[in-house]
Amino acid sequence: GSAFAKTKDNRFMLKNISKVELGLFLQVAHRYFNYMADTIDRRLPTVLVKILGVFKITNKSTQSTHTYVLMEDLFYNHKISKVYDLKGSMRNRFQSN
Repeated sequence: GSAFAKTKDNRFMLKNISKVELGLFLQVAHRYFNYMADTIDRRLPTVLVKILGVFKITNKSTQSTHTYVLMEDLFYNHKISKVYDLKGSMRNRFQSN
């Protein structure tokens, strides 16, 4: 799994992403940002997370590079009654009633 970090107030999350995830995001980024701008302009609700930035950090001494996505936590300041984990995997993805 990916490494996550949250701000002290739990409003923002930093997620470490792989090269594959970065490539996939870059393929849809233009459409994502157009959609998000439209929802903000028209004040429409959305359940897509707000991505605030993508950063690539290189450690000069080890030459290791990590890519991070900074995003707003969707659950921040909201009362949530149910959470569904919607991922591509079909393994362990069943919800009991």
